[in-house]
Amino acid sequence: MKDKLYLSGLLLFCLMQIVTAQGLDNEQGFKLERADDYFLMDEDVAFSMLDEEVISNPYSVEALIKRAKLKMRYGQASEAKKDLDRALQINPFALYLYDFYGKKGIIALLETEPNKALVSLTVEDRVDEYRDYLDNMFDKERFSGGSFEFFMSILNLIELEEYQEAVDQTNAYLTNYPDSNYAMDLKAFALIELGEIQTAKAELLKALSYNIENAMTYYKLGRIARIEGDEETALDYFNRSISINSAMGKAYFERAKVHKSLGQYLMAVRDYSKAMEKSDFTKSPSLINRGLTSKMLGDFNRAHSDLSKSIRLYPSNALLYKNRGNISFLMGELEEALRDYDKAISLNEDLAEAYYNRSLVHYKLQNKDLSCEDLARSAALGITKAATKKQILCDPIDTGIRVTNKQ
Repeated sequence: MKDKLYLSGLLLFCLMQIVTAQGLDNEQGFKLERADDYFLMDEDVAFSMLDEEVISNPYSVEALIKRAKLKMRYGQASEAKKDLDRALQINPFALYLYDFYGKKGIIALLETEPNKALVSLTVEDRVDEYRDYLDNMFDKERFSGGSFEFFMSILNLIELEEYQEAVDQTNAYLTNYPDSNYAMDLKAFALIELGEIQTAKAELLKALSYNIENAMTYYKLGRIARIEGDEETALDYFNRSISINSAMGKAYFERAKVHKSLGQYLMAVRDYSKAMEKSDFTKSPSLINRGLTSKMLGDFNRAHSDLSKSIRLYPSNALLYKNRGNISFLMGELEEALRDYDKAISLNEDLAEAYYNRSLVHYKLQNKDLSCEDLARSAALGITKAATKKQILCDPIDTGIRVTNKQ
C-alpha cells in the first residue's frame, strides 16, 4: 500500500513539474506553484545544501521531503523513498502538511467545512428586493385600486414574520381579485416561510397561468426546487427568472448556489459577481460566498480579498476569520493565518476547526507544545482526527524516533 502511495506521489510530482514548466493550470483550477528554488540550482549544490540541512536536523520532515523531491527529479526513486519513509516515520501526515501533494493535500488535511460559512439571503433581503421590484414595475394600469399599497403591506407583514396573517390577507384580496398573480406570488412567499412548500408550489403554478412573464414567480419556484433537492429544475427556473428580468440580483445569487452545489465553481463565482452588480440587497452575502467559492477554484488572492472585505463588514464573524486563516495557510502566510485563527477563537472559544487548524500552523512553525494544546482542545470539541494526530504527534509510541522541534 505504501509503495502505491509513493508511486502515486512520484507520478504526481513529475506531472507537476511538466505542467509548471508549461505554465498551465490543472483540471481542478489550482495554479501550480513554480519549482522550489533548489530545483533551479546546480544539482551538486542543491544536494549539498539539503544534505547539510538533514544532517543538522535529522527530524525535519520538511527537509527530508525537499530532498526526496530533488532525488525524484534526478531519477533516484529508491533513495527518495528512503527519505519519505523517514519523514512518515516522524510524522505520518508529513506528505500532506508539507505540500508533497500540493494545495489539495493541505486542503485534505485542514478542517475546512466551507459550506458551513456560506450564507443565504435573509427574509429581509428578499423583502427589500421585492419592494424595489414593485417600485420599478408600478404604474396605474398594472396596479389599480390601491393594489400597490396592499402588496407593500403584505411585504411588511412578511418582514415582521407575520406569515399566517399575510396568507389570510392575500386570501381575502384574492376573493375580490381572483386573477391577481402578484397576490398569489406574495401568498406563496409567506407559505414558503411557513414551510407549506407544496401549497406554495401550487399557488405559484396557478400564478403562472395568469402571467407567464413574472420573474418573481420563477424565482420562488427555483427556491422550492432547491428545498426539494432538485438542483437541475432549480437551475432552469432561475434561468427563466433572469431571462425575464436580468436585474434581479437574488436570482443570480440563488443560481450561483446551484452552480456551486453542482461543482460548477467558476459559473458560481460569475453569478455571485452579477448578484453584487445588480442589487445592493445581495451585495454583502454574495461577497462572502464568492470568496469561499473562489478558494475552491484555487483563486486564493480573490478569496483572501473578498473575505477581507467581508470581515470589514462583519468584524464579529468568527467563521470569516477562520476561513481567511485557511486561505492564508494555503498561501504559505503562516503568521497571518495564526492571527486569524487567534481572532476566530477570541470571538468563538468553541470553534473546534479553528483550534485544529491553528495546531497545524503551530506545528509548521515548530511550536510543538502549542500545537499539542490545540489538538487536545479541538479533540475535546469533537474533531475526531485531532485525537488521532495528538496521539501520534504529541504522545508517540517509543519507536526510536523522537519528534522534536528544530533548534
